[in-house]
Amino acid sequence: MHRKSTIHLLDDYGQRIDILVKHATGCNHYDTWTLEGETTQVLCASQRARTMVLVNPDGMEIARTRIHLSPNYITEIDL
Repeated sequence: MHRKSTIHLLDDYGQRIDILVKHATGCNHYDTWTLEGETTQVLCASQRARTMVLVNPDGMEIARTRIHLSPNYITEIDL
């Protein structure tokens, strides 16, 4: 089985914030998101998200990046 890296988002207090993924039938909430290769993925999150954490398949943190999400704008992040 090929395991993949994941990301999760944190607020100013280090608490996880749900990642929202819109589907045709609604919206699902996730506390982590698995990265799928070289494809572009559109995820939604609260403006309270301040930090994105990248975790390798073994569960070790690879990187931590500060982010700023603005209402009505798309924030593009290259991993």
